[in-house]
Formats: sequence, C-alpha cells, structure tokens
Amino acid sequence: MADQTLASLTAATPSTGGLLYGTQSGADRKFTLSAAGAALAEAANAAAQRTALGLDTAALLGVANNFTAAQTISGAALTLSGDQSAPAWTTTGIRLMGSAGTLTDTTSAGTVATAYTNRMTGNTIAATNATTFTNYVTSYHNSPTAGTNVTFGQRWGLGTDLMLVNGNGAASQPALALTGTPFTGGSATTTKPLFSIEPTGTTSTGWATTGTMFGVNAASGFGGNLVDFQSNGVTRFKVDSTGVTTIGSSVIAGSGNVLNLVSAFGTCPIVIGGGGSFVVGATVSCGNLYTTGLTLGADLFLNRKGAAQLQLGYDGAGVIDQLFTAASRITSDGVGANLTIAAGNGRGGAGGELRLSHYTTAGAATIGTLTTALRLTTTGAIILASLPTSDPGVSGQLYKSAGVVMQSA
Repeated sequence: MADQTLASLTAATPSTGGLLYGTQSGADRKFTLSAAGAALAEAANAAAQRTALGLDTAALLGVANNFTAAQTISGAALTLSGDQSAPAWTTTGIRLMGSAGTLTDTTSAGTVATAYTNRMTGNTIAATNATTFTNYVTSYHNSPTAGTNVTFGQRWGLGTDLMLVNGNGAASQPALALTGTPFTGGSATTTKPLFSIEPTGTTSTGWATTGTMFGVNAASGFGGNLVDFQSNGVTRFKVDSTGVTTIGSSVIAGSGNVLNLVSAFGTCPIVIGGGGSFVVGATVSCGNLYTTGLTLGADLFLNRKGAAQLQLGYDGAGVIDQLFTAASRITSDGVGANLTIAAGNGRGGAGGELRLSHYTTAGAATIGTLTTALRLTTTGAIILASLPTSDPGVSGQLYKSAGVVMQSA
C-alpha cells in the first residue's frame, strides 16, 4: 500500500534547493540541498548531469567521447596504452586518428608565408644535474613489430604524402640526417639502399649485396634524369635514364690520378699524370676509346692499333682520310704553328730514330705489311731504304742510279 504521507505532499519547485531529512550514523539528520545540487539530483540522465555541472565536453571512461571545444592537458603526459582488437582498419588507422575537415581562416588576407595545421613546438629540456644528450628527438616513431600471424613486406615508422624540412643546418647538426647503417648480406633484390628513391611497383633486382648508401631506381619507361645536380639553375652533374652522364666542369681524379672506364669489354684505365700526361691503358678492353669529350665527331677519334700503337680513325669496310696538324692562325695575319715530331731522347747513349713507314700492296683479301721507307737517324742521316733503282717515269718521284739520288722528270 502506498505511503499516504508522501503521496499527499506537494512536489517541490525544481532547481530551487531545500532541506532533506535522513539518518547519518544512526541518528536523524537534516541535509541542505542548494539549487545547483537540486538540479544535479533531479537530472534525468548522465548527459543532463553533465549539463548541470557545466561539463558538456567532459570525458567519460569506457565510452566514446566527442569534444567540440579545445582541450588542454597541463603539466601531465598523454599516454595511449592497452591492447586493442578491431575489424581490419587498413588505411583508416586505429590508435590515433584525425578525420579530414574544413579549417577556415577568418582573419588572413593576401599571401601567408607559412601555416601549420598540427604543430609540436620544441620544449625546453632541463635537468637537475649536468647532462649531455648525444641525440634528443622531439617526436620519435618506432617501426611496427610483426605479431601473431603477421608478415610485413616492408615496415615504416613514419609515412607521409609530402614532406618539408624547414630547419637550418648548424655546426655538427644537419637539417636532415640518416644515421643508420645500410643493410648488407641479402640478395640483389632484398639488399635495399639506406636511402632509396623507388616509385611504388618498380622492380629492382640489381642492388649490391654489400650494401648501398644512396640508390635510385626509376620505373620502366621513365625518360627523365636519375640525378641532376645544379648550381643557380645550371646543371653541373647529370645522369639520365639511359646512363649518359653530363659533367659541367672538370673531373678531378683521386690521389692515384686514375679514372677507370668500365664497359662490357672490361675496365679501361685512363691515367692523368701530374705533368699533364694522358695515358690510356694498354689492355684489349681499351682497344677503342671513343668519347665526344676527346673528338670532334664520329669521324675522328683515337684507336689502339696494337701493342704501343696509336691510330687515328677506326678500321672498317670503309675508311675516312685523317689529318694530323698543328694549330692554324685565323684571327690575325702571321705564320701558323710549327709542328715538331721527334723520336725519344736517350740517356747514356743515342736517341731514337724518326721513321716514316707505309703498308705494302697486297692481293685481294690480304693485309699488307708495314714497311719503313725513310729513316732519320740520330746522326741526322736520311736513309731511303726502298728507292727504285731505275727511273719510274713518275714526275717528281725519287730513284737511285749508280749511288746517286735522282728525280724523275
């Protein structure tokens, strides 16, 4: 049966406070309820209680919370902890997520130099005792660890679409540093460079198993430059997609003054001596040296004819006549440059001879023999070894008759 005394009471005015009666420690007591307390006690649910307390954005444990105002955590750390299980989250994220929204600047006009959406300012790091941090990082992201039933192809501690490094270098402090060591000992496919530029989907199977510090692998069909170092907009060093290398200035060899050119035929050493000498290695792989840096076109280049033999032009089914000359005067009247051809000097003995030779005429499909026609000896004597012994009937040709050199009329 209902309590007739309570039923006969008139309802109190909401949120105005009053007295409540009850017991405390076995004795009757009266409790004063303020207007604010009455509003909280009379709230219909938890949301109404938060409203009564002025805590519309207060976080509740164990449920999802939605904050519509700025939140500040002062003098304490924010820690995300505990295991989680959820349906596949792929690129949505699961631990800490930010949904895309429209952020409207209500005061700026014109050009704004720089702006940030999220910013972590650099803290002042202090210590009770004298302390030196060899490396100190404001925000560090460890790469993920594969757990039960998970295999990673590649794993990353940080990923981004675009990245700007806006800091300046300082003494012993680069603006961007890779301080790890490259992987070694894998296969030509798995031994990736420490710093790798390789578009998604590009296949690479030719890396050195001893490791690579910096690597670039462009996709099939790429026709641009793999690398292009410029100074004030001018290319100084460039390698295009076919491997052609452009150097805008000098190539300075190391202490050994050796530059090796490597091709499918082998390695060809080019030695540039301290006195300005230029020596091409004598191995078979250096039989043909062709580079536009040493020629005036494909019709003029240096060729190794054989052991200790330098040839102008290249042997083939068709040949191009060659000319070896000293410099000509072109901008003022006067004589051209002298051309001196000399045999080697001797030491403790005579110098070498200067010789002019020619190839003998041979039959079809037969190569002629190199034959000396004139010798200039160390004593200055001129020896014509193969003069005809009778008048050949060719105007201007020399021949000998009875020990006397004659000229054909």
